[in-house]
Amino acid sequence: MSVDWHPNEENIFVSGSMDRNLVIWNKENKEPIKIYKSSHGTSKIKWYHKNPKYFFSSYQTSNPNASMWNLDIDNMPEYIFKGHKEVVSGFCTDKSEKGLITCSNDGFCYLHNLDSGFRPVDNLCTNFTRFTPFGDIISFNEKKPKKMVK
Repeated sequence: MSVDWHPNEENIFVSGSMDRNLVIWNKENKEPIKIYKSSHGTSKIKWYHKNPKYFFSSYQTSNPNASMWNLDIDNMPEYIFKGHKEVVSGFCTDKSEKGLITCSNDGFCYLHNLDSGFRPVDNLCTNFTRFTPFGDIISFNEKKPKKMVK
């Protein structure tokens, strides 16, 4: 449904499709570099030129949000930008590339601050305590990643 060339790497591009896959490709290898599973089919996809470690996507059906994906985080957008009541039909960064402008068939345009979107990782449970088969207690507490957009 959508593709965009990497802003700095001439052989790298990203694609989004109805099968819910967001794929980073190298045109020389003809094999995916990385595959992200999205919650919905993708209609639009675009690299973030200011920091090409990120790319944006919007969804084809029933999801009125835009997402910002981080190449260092697997299978989950780093930021989700909410507000629309209908599917996001277009988006771009503003001239400063500090904001994401989204539009929709709901008749609204929104300017989102890039580092103030909803972060799914902030709602993950990263602490747990379990018993081993030997009766030992294991406890795990992982620090969540800090905001990385700059």
